[in-house]
Amino acid sequence: MDAGIRPRRAVRSLGEVAVMVVGVLLGGAASVSAQNRTISVDDLRLLTEVGDMALAPDGTRAALIKAVRDYDQNRYAETLVLIDLATGVERELTPHRTGVTALRWSPDGTDLAFRSFAGQGEGQQVFVLPMVGGEARQVTRSPGGVVDFDWSADGASILYRARDPARVREGEEQHNRSFEVGDNSYLTRAAPRPVHLWRVALDGGDAERLTEGQESITGIRVSPDGRTVALGVNPSAHSGTRINAGIHFLDLETGIRRELGVTTPTFLRGFSQDGFWFAFGRPRGAEMGFHPNGIFLAPTDGGPIRDITAGIDRNLGGVEWLSDSRSMLVTGIDQTRRVMWHVPLDGTPERVELGGVHVLGKEATPDGRALIVGAEAH
Repeated sequence: MDAGIRPRRAVRSLGEVAVMVVGVLLGGAASVSAQNRTISVDDLRLLTEVGDMALAPDGTRAALIKAVRDYDQNRYAETLVLIDLATGVERELTPHRTGVTALRWSPDGTDLAFRSFAGQGEGQQVFVLPMVGGEARQVTRSPGGVVDFDWSADGASILYRARDPARVREGEEQHNRSFEVGDNSYLTRAAPRPVHLWRVALDGGDAERLTEGQESITGIRVSPDGRTVALGVNPSAHSGTRINAGIHFLDLETGIRRELGVTTPTFLRGFSQDGFWFAFGRPRGAEMGFHPNGIFLAPTDGGPIRDITAGIDRNLGGVEWLSDSRSMLVTGIDQTRRVMWHVPLDGTPERVELGGVHVLGKEATPDGRALIVGAEAH
């Protein structure tokens, strides 16, 4: 029995979309079945898991994180690897760095950015690794760490989300740890702090704050032309306000914001490649969590909303636009597996048969194909 990441070629062609599974999570399930015994804890030790994945802009390479269980240290041993999609050859990029996550290629493919632990008490910061060689350099120094980030469209700066620092108490108040729980879990142990958007240039300088206030930014998507950032917005940092989550569009040049203008809650998905459409998710009924989520489209310059997944009776989540901006790949849970549909803007959604693969990640290639990381028994 072995476990690892192995490349596979095209699984299915669907119209003009060729789906490739280039990395699969291989475990001992099939081998255990062949031996006619129940899977054990020892079998789980052999699993290699796939974390984040990012496809290079030219579609020839993919960076991904693979992790194995380190029982001696009671942690996951994670490795950032680069895979040549033509040959399947992989190369380790950060063999001695821990906690690597959130992979993002620069728009021109010359650099790979990721989050990793910077130092004692600094939390996770953004690092940029040049693909021509050399060490990764730290580009953010946000107190308490970075929650998430993305590149600007021109590759000159990093947009990132960071939590506001805790209020400094002085005198006898420094021992007062009481706070108002509000619309939060009863297990909350500290006052929630909002998350806001910042921008920092790669060539140095101070970070620029782009949002502020009691609202909390839950996610970002950068438009293809780089002029606009779509913001996921909760009315406050309290988790219960998620039922009123909305989407705003921030003009990076003027600072002007406008709301998507549809019934909340709504959740970020992403811009089409041509920037004309913005995809978002929302429940099909009034009560979030009691109704499945569908995928909807809004023209970025205004106009009527389109429901393009009404024919899929599943709870849908992930969206990946294809390069023609006329169709997308959508994932959702079907029984115990995450499966995928090809959804054209003008046509009927069709399920993509992946031969029992559980979809872990997906990205569109520039030539109209789809790169899938999935899990299957071996």
